[in-house]
Amino acid sequence: MITTPNQLFEIFNKLNIEYKNYTHKAVFSAKEAEHTYDIVPGHHCKNLFLISGKKKDIYLISMSADKQADLKTLSNKLEVKRFSFGNAELLELTLGIKPGSVTPFALINDKEKKANVVLDAEMLKHEYVNFHPMINTASVVIKSSDLIKFIESLGYKPTIISIY
Repeated sequence: MITTPNQLFEIFNKLNIEYKNYTHKAVFSAKEAEHTYDIVPGHHCKNLFLISGKKKDIYLISMSADKQADLKTLSNKLEVKRFSFGNAELLELTLGIKPGSVTPFALINDKEKKANVVLDAEMLKHEYVNFHPMINTASVVIKSSDLIKFIESLGYKPTIISIY
């Protein structure tokens, strides 16, 4: 079952996570989202859906929108085989979302807990961060501490590293 934004907000309420939802026109990349910076407060973030190795281990990486992730450096830092981008089919099967809507909130749809969650340490230094609520026509602002609370409530232990 795929979670809708409203179902996500119900979970936030149960976890006592304060949030604010902002609607905007569809965006498919961090670059396209720059037009939302004037209307959506908080630190702007982006997400990478990556696979590694022959087993196709899945990684969801959340980081500051202004950073460029060097996949080779990132794989070395995480001590995994070479990274490549996961395809749309795997994204939908694992996280129940479409490309352009990648978000740590979609971990709620990962019933088999296949994703390895990696968060950028510098991103978490900001009090408020924002991500899509399963759709790319909105952004949700929450406290970075509540992002970790949400992820841990799903049974994940995120890896926190500095991504340059």
